[in-house]
Amino acid sequence: MELNAHTPDLGTLLSQKSVYRVPRFQRDYSWKVEEVAELWSDLENCIVLEEGELKCSEYFIGTLVLVGKEGSSTYDIVDGQQRLTTITIMLRAIQEAFVTLGESGMANALYSNYIEGIDDEGKPFFKVVNVNHSPFFEVAIQHRVRGDDPLLPRNEAERNLLSAYKEALSKTNKSLVSTLMGSKQVYTKELHLQCLKSIRDQLTKYLKVIFIRVPKEEEAYTIFETLNARGLGLASVDLIKNTVFKDLSATHPEDKARREWTAVQEKLQDANANVSLKEFMRHWWISRYTYVSEDNLYKEFKKAKKSGLLTSQILLSEITSDVETYVNIIDPQFEKHKQVEDKRIFRSLMALRAFNVTQPRAFLLSLFNSYNRKLITKKYLVETLEFLESFNFQFVAICKKRSSGIEGAYSSSARKLFFAENKPAARRIILDFIEQLKQKSPSKSEFEIKFKGLKFSNDYTKDKKIIQYVFNKIEMYENGRGELVPEDLTLEHIMSQSSGLDTKYVSIGNLLPLSKELNEQAGDKPFVDKVAIYRSSSYKITQKFCDDYKDVGEWDKDKIIAREDELSALCFNKYWKIG
Repeated sequence: MELNAHTPDLGTLLSQKSVYRVPRFQRDYSWKVEEVAELWSDLENCIVLEEGELKCSEYFIGTLVLVGKEGSSTYDIVDGQQRLTTITIMLRAIQEAFVTLGESGMANALYSNYIEGIDDEGKPFFKVVNVNHSPFFEVAIQHRVRGDDPLLPRNEAERNLLSAYKEALSKTNKSLVSTLMGSKQVYTKELHLQCLKSIRDQLTKYLKVIFIRVPKEEEAYTIFETLNARGLGLASVDLIKNTVFKDLSATHPEDKARREWTAVQEKLQDANANVSLKEFMRHWWISRYTYVSEDNLYKEFKKAKKSGLLTSQILLSEITSDVETYVNIIDPQFEKHKQVEDKRIFRSLMALRAFNVTQPRAFLLSLFNSYNRKLITKKYLVETLEFLESFNFQFVAICKKRSSGIEGAYSSSARKLFFAENKPAARRIILDFIEQLKQKSPSKSEFEIKFKGLKFSNDYTKDKKIIQYVFNKIEMYENGRGELVPEDLTLEHIMSQSSGLDTKYVSIGNLLPLSKELNEQAGDKPFVDKVAIYRSSSYKITQKFCDDYKDVGEWDKDKIIAREDELSALCFNKYWKIG
């Protein structure tokens, strides 16, 4: 492999009539505001004030690896794209600051030298191009003319680009003078201009890189992997993407691999669940191949490819197919669950989401795929989901046990289910897995102790959502129609939470579901008056409470404890029964 290396400054590179392109296999722009601010601070620290003059100093920013023959009009960036993109953003911000100060000449010179060039045919071109974020990077960041209809960011990477630009632009304001020339320096436009010129020069004349060029495009993928496979900043999913794009290199008549990969990313980003591509890829992988950590996913991918078990085309096709199912699991939509059994599916998925458990997702992928393959009925799908809801309610939501210890069991059963060939085999795998989880479920005494510890007050809201879920679930069970409880369910303290310091006054035994309107009416009224108000409630739990305590004139700590005992027993033995 032929390598050519030298150490120019960034200005020399960007002033050439060349395009530096971030190719399709590269990861998305990922720098956050903190990283942009840190680089800007490093630039400022390189500039010192000596006898009234600002002087720059050399600063090494690492390696820039490019693919292309010497004198090429276009180079592909193999390593260094995050830094070069950020530097371009900073230069664009400085150019905008020159415009604001009325220095159009300096602004035009900076723009034409380092951001937008003109080729020998007189056609303009941007010097840094990112094919993964086109046209947003060009239109919203680099172009100096803003249209009436501004282009909005479509994904996290484009939001990062816009945030980086706004951060850099904020650094070019009047505060730059006090940063570089001292807090006591009186601001003038001339000093502001001097500071901007110093930052410009630091970027274009004093930033040094080791510039490495290789002539062949196919070598880019190998270099990319070599530079990043040893923990130098890239996740396994980026290395998998690199390999997929290397294997599926056709871009005419369209770049199908890029389109499908981007579609998977966008579906995950559109989901209201804050889930990353690497998280999905790992859950997908352990649902059908091997149990592996995120860090070792790429190694397992390479092994599977080498053995012939998997190809890049198969991987891309299957994640494209399965991402829809995964999104429906992590972000279920009510409008897609209109039938009675579908509503039960929706409620169980929403419960697992509320419990903030991710470990079951690999098994859920295989479970829904088995249903789609007609290996299990919808009824059996519903029953399995409701068991998982009950198990995770007891195990995770109430007893706070670490579900990471059983993730291996989830993925093992997921893989078995994925390879099930007929209905009896699928059913047997699911039954065996349910029995396995039952053996790990909490005891009644362990559950009841933890359940009685649930509390809510104005000062303690950590358990609020889980308590609302408990009342919601009981209400639906007692209604028998499976209808969702209205969203205005509030938590009423039967005995005012300000009655004393005892935690029992804020425990679940002292709480009732109530509409916001009735809650406000009840206020701090005496118990008998509150019960009269409670009778207007449509919640069956609250109506039952009124019936149970209709002859009671006073509510006290002993009754709170008795109600805790009753609720905890009912929840374990009836509403979330596992055994």
